[in-house]
Amino acid sequence: MSTRCWRVIPLPPLGPERSLAAVLLQDTQGELGMLLWRTLRAVHAWATTAPADRSLVFPPDARDRRMADLLSAAPDPALERPLLVLSELLDGSSRIDGERVALACLCVAGWARGAGKPATADEFTYAAALVCPGNPAHALAAARASRDRGEVEEAEAMYHRAVGLARQVHDWDSYVRAHAGLGKLAQARGRYPSARRALLRALRNAERHHRRGLRAMVLHDLFTVARESGMGEAEGYAQAAAETYGAGHASLAALAGDVAILWMDQGRFAEAATVLRWMLPHLSGEARMVALGNSARAAGGAGDYEGFRRAFDEVLAAPEGMPRRLDALNAAVLGAVGVGVLDLAEAGARSVLAGAEQRGQHGTVAQMEGLLAEVEGLRRTATRCPVQAARTDGEGSPLLRTLERVLAPAGAGA
Repeated sequence: MSTRCWRVIPLPPLGPERSLAAVLLQDTQGELGMLLWRTLRAVHAWATTAPADRSLVFPPDARDRRMADLLSAAPDPALERPLLVLSELLDGSSRIDGERVALACLCVAGWARGAGKPATADEFTYAAALVCPGNPAHALAAARASRDRGEVEEAEAMYHRAVGLARQVHDWDSYVRAHAGLGKLAQARGRYPSARRALLRALRNAERHHRRGLRAMVLHDLFTVARESGMGEAEGYAQAAAETYGAGHASLAALAGDVAILWMDQGRFAEAATVLRWMLPHLSGEARMVALGNSARAAGGAGDYEGFRRAFDEVLAAPEGMPRRLDALNAAVLGAVGVGVLDLAEAGARSVLAGAEQRGQHGTVAQMEGLLAEVEGLRRTATRCPVQAARTDGEGSPLLRTLERVLAPAGAGA
């Protein structure tokens, strides 16, 4: 067995210098907010003190006072249980295990995320990595939290730390996920060659260690990088991902949606409309709303008026405050132009424009202003596209046939 010592970078600080109290109390006010802040402060103090000195950190009555705080704040049971565990840190005679502390921190983070308190969730996720600095899974969770918060340099450092820790302890799942995380960070910054290298490293290790699910995930990520960067490998990666996922996998619909966007960008609207039609029975909520908007766009581009109207009308009927409705209507408006229904295109574009102006989405505002000008130009020159029968693109590509096999309902055809 190799005795090589793999380099692990130090645990980076969590974001810029700031007051923990200010961060947590912004999420949760009152007694509960104070309780969470005091708990987190105790975790930090415990984690950064040598084990032999921890009995000297807190006063003798600290745990009794914490129990009184718990009784007064009366948190819900999902939060009370991990807070009780973390109160054991205040007992000088306690021999609580670091992994148990980390698990309690992650339970608090999970509660906070479900309660819509992202800053609290991030702080307790980082605390888990702090109390168990040798656990790659905790470093990986902290990296994701930093990434989602937009702190790219911190996320990159934590992903590199997770790579080193995972390699040391042969945690190949975390190793693959950490390399994939580095790839996604590079992709978000437009560094596509770096993203591809990191993802190929993740793919090789997923295959070497027989992690089929991770292999599919990384192939999906490689597809999105290839699609965004214009590499010619995109469909090959998508087909490999679909075959690896297999029928019934929860991520198939997301992959199919990404493929449909690629095909629409290439002008292959009939194939995109077919895939989106297969997707819809698998989706609900926000994901279905986005797929409906893309379905309207694809059907309009393919000249399928009936398919366009079905999707467009469902988007239009959704409550105005529904998440992603504006994005869906944005895509649907493009379908209205494609199928030549200019009145619907104008009405939809004005609705999207108003919503985008309210939200300060300047890119969408510019897009809709340009589309309205295009509609006006089509009216003046009387060159609108007539409503026409749906076009087909022959039998479709090998990728379309693969998606039909793994995604389409039994008996459905292209």
